[in-house]
Amino acid sequence: MKMRSALAIALVLVLVITTGCLLDDYKPQYYYNLLRHYAPEAPGLGVDSLEPEVAMHHDMAVALYASAEALRAMSTGNETALLNATKAANWLVDNSDLDNDGEVGWGLPTAWDAFQDGSINPANQEYTITTALAIYAFVDIVKALERFPDYALLREGYITTAASAADSFVAGKRYNTTPQGIVFWYSHAEQDSYHVMNVTAMMAGALARLYEYVDQTAKDKYLSLIQSAANYIWEEALEVSASAIGWNYYGEDKKPESLSDTNRSNDLVHGTYIVQGLYDISKLLGHRAELELCFNHLSSFISNGMVREYAPYVDNDTRARLWGAGYALYTLSKVGETQASANLYECLKQYALPSGNFGYRPDDNRIFVRHETHLLLGLAAYELQLK
Repeated sequence: MKMRSALAIALVLVLVITTGCLLDDYKPQYYYNLLRHYAPEAPGLGVDSLEPEVAMHHDMAVALYASAEALRAMSTGNETALLNATKAANWLVDNSDLDNDGEVGWGLPTAWDAFQDGSINPANQEYTITTALAIYAFVDIVKALERFPDYALLREGYITTAASAADSFVAGKRYNTTPQGIVFWYSHAEQDSYHVMNVTAMMAGALARLYEYVDQTAKDKYLSLIQSAANYIWEEALEVSASAIGWNYYGEDKKPESLSDTNRSNDLVHGTYIVQGLYDISKLLGHRAELELCFNHLSSFISNGMVREYAPYVDNDTRARLWGAGYALYTLSKVGETQASANLYECLKQYALPSGNFGYRPDDNRIFVRHETHLLLGLAAYELQLK
């Protein structure tokens, strides 16, 4: 009995020393109130910023919801969370080729001119970032299944779907080769082959996450592309301060003509995608000291009781959209940036609505499904995983 008491006291002391918080501070304040607004059979159904008047099924939101509930299942052993995650995953499997081109991938339910260059992608065009997030979701669920042996038979189907999606970029050669390394296209369409940093980082990160579940031939190909993509990303890194590294949105060697003489800084969500991708790559290739400078850069978006859309050296006044705040909470929690994630979490009350939903910005109460599900994942990492 004394031994158990001593262990309990030691655990509390560890939490206080390492995080500055007691166990009670980690009771989910927001996660479950937000979760109840989402149906596991169709968690991506809702309005979004691209089409704010019409509810549609958004693949990205389904993937983020699936990852969030998989994290809850892993953290708590809750079977309902696992079932919710698998229902969402099954939706992704059933809707993995909505454009009927014979290739697995996920995108947007509406047509979109991604770069405002006149090249309009049709609805359900496969986008790299959405497909990467779906691969992340399948891997999260496969990891969660390790805790639930009764559902082990689901594993292979999810791995097969994720690998097929990856193959549409790997075997499909949807990437450009440069002297610095490879750059994944923004979508399956070559017209979208501009060098966008965040999609390259996230697809390489998705391959790194999927790596342990594929055969040796796929491993060899993945590893080559992951290493090459990482080389490109690090070559394009910018020293934004003595203690921080960041990136512009585009690589300098291929960007839209309208930006021929300039570039633009990443906002919070896209900057976080880069850091998350590199973090997942590092778990396969080995840690790089420069990652700490990336974490510093990400942390700089949060200060003085505010989450910023851009780093303060770019724009000190614009408040972040919800998906940036949500995904930054996820990444900062996962990489162990305890103070920055706590500071960001404290700012969420600026977005919170009485219904349990969250607004698009602190001064904009519109509810958008892709934005909220980014936050749902962030809350799963912060409130449920204690990191």
